[in-house]
Amino acid sequence: MRRFVDLCQACGECVLVCPTVPLTKAGDLEPTDLQQKVRDFLAGEGPADAAVHARAFSCLECVACITDVCPEELDPMAVNQAVMGRWPEPPPEAVSPPMRQSVRVRAPTVLFTGCNIYHQPDLVANLTGIMESATGGDWALLPGGELCCGNDRLVVGDVAGMAAKLEDLIDALIGTEAETVVVWCTACLLVFRTLVEPVLKPPFRVQSFTGYLAGRLDGLEWKRRIDQEITIHEPCRSGHQGWDGTAVRDILSAVPGVRVLDMPRHGKDASCCGNNAMKRGFAAGATIRDARYAEADATGASTLATVCHRCHQVLSEIQTDDGPAVRNILSIMAEALD
Repeated sequence: MRRFVDLCQACGECVLVCPTVPLTKAGDLEPTDLQQKVRDFLAGEGPADAAVHARAFSCLECVACITDVCPEELDPMAVNQAVMGRWPEPPPEAVSPPMRQSVRVRAPTVLFTGCNIYHQPDLVANLTGIMESATGGDWALLPGGELCCGNDRLVVGDVAGMAAKLEDLIDALIGTEAETVVVWCTACLLVFRTLVEPVLKPPFRVQSFTGYLAGRLDGLEWKRRIDQEITIHEPCRSGHQGWDGTAVRDILSAVPGVRVLDMPRHGKDASCCGNNAMKRGFAAGATIRDARYAEADATGASTLATVCHRCHQVLSEIQTDDGPAVRNILSIMAEALD
């Protein structure tokens, strides 16, 4: 954090692009004043007050601020994580599913599921079934559980804890001798894109599941039409960075009968579901979630397709009888392939 304290000019540019700050107590301050408070706190020269807390803990991790925003090329999301890691009261412990990783696999292509998808086992079944259809069996599964990218530690400022988890995961992946590692979880994708690939330079290439699948659509045998108009809630992390391009749209457009209707905010302008802010008790998260569902409803689509399993859970909670049905892209594809 010494680099941040030395270089930050408290210009407030990172605050201006944040969708949650205006909806919190921190929104009452000028962006420059708020960023100066954050800088002073991390320098040990300012208090741990409500505005600094709201600035950091309401972070959505949508990564809208990490590229071409800060004039000094600092990472505002990492600054938020540093604030959380230094907060006087320790954050609640993140809990991973009680699983043990005992499988050791070797294959040219390895699918790493991440941890949180196991809270929705139907999606795990669909994920592996679709992978099998797309590859013809030339792949192996490395399940999450004990193996984890460490993002659950990073988002509360526990850098050491995150590093330990990530080191174990990288060692396991290297042990598979994989040439390609396919990741399902968008948090895992964020860690690999921003930390693993540029810093550790692993001996394998990393692709998102949707990016990987979009290049193999010709090998899928569709058996059922899905005659629906579908709008897409893309993961904000990959959307804002353009990591997946048009992959999700290409996949759904390939499903017989599907017509894709874009929401006004899509691609690099995609909105977040509000999950992380809600988890930390900020009403701003619910405001963002509700606005996103209303935006989907306004398209007239009968289905709102999600990709990230956390987005799916959050948006499913407010699904209405007369609004679009919230379905994960895996469920839609599994139906069409069955």
